[in-house]
Amino acid sequence: MASDGEMVTREQSVPERTRQQTAGTRTVVPSVDVFENEDEILILADMPGVASDTVDVRLENAELAIHAVQQTAGGSESSFVPLEFDRMFTVPQSIAPDGVSAELTDGVLRLKLAKSETAKPKRIKVTSG
Repeated sequence: MASDGEMVTREQSVPERTRQQTAGTRTVVPSVDVFENEDEILILADMPGVASDTVDVRLENAELAIHAVQQTAGGSESSFVPLEFDRMFTVPQSIAPDGVSAELTDGVLRLKLAKSETAKPKRIKVTSG
């Protein structure tokens, strides 16, 4: 488990069935960039060809799971093999569950994970005495 200020990528925790080619799909672990500031953690995941209605993002017990399915390019059957994207992270306990948002734009899934108020740095006023 990650310490309170650390986020861990858990590729190995993706179920084995998702690592194999099944039923005409291939499963891949999407490339991600992770950024952190005082207020939030931002995750950018590359998911080309994915529609927002096929994306499933879940946060449960400090585990963030991302799953999505790439749509076929055309209406006719071809040699196109759709991709399934799976990635898991262990996130710090300081993430506010109600402060998670997701947006898919131009094949990039943007996840914002807001930190709880208690996790944010506090400025202490110094008085003279």
